[in-house]
Amino acid sequence: IPNIGTELELVDLAICPATDDDVFQFAVNASGTHFRATVSTDASRGDLEARLLSSTGSTIATSQALGSDPDVFEIRLVNRLAAGTYFVQISAPTSVENNYSIVLKTCTGDPSCLD
Repeated sequence: IPNIGTELELVDLAICPATDDDVFQFAVNASGTHFRATVSTDASRGDLEARLLSSTGSTIATSQALGSDPDVFEIRLVNRLAAGTYFVQISAPTSVENNYSIVLKTCTGDPSCLD
């Protein structure tokens, strides 16, 4: 995907077959960049997981449930990304097939820009 800079939404995606991993690459232009990846899915069909990876494939962060809604989870990092290339990986840790949508956002300045 292009350098995000603001917000990018990708819809009607799928982990299928169950061993599938979807990986999205993006670049950050400034150190101290804030990052958010919000994933929406149907948790009743099985859990999905999002991971933020460095350019070398090391895990920087793993998604967490967003409030009490089991269908939405996210990665949120404030002031943590240096300039460089990153990847968001979506997978099914329990080998299920599921559909999802993802919103990716980067910004600098006040962390409220992630909202």
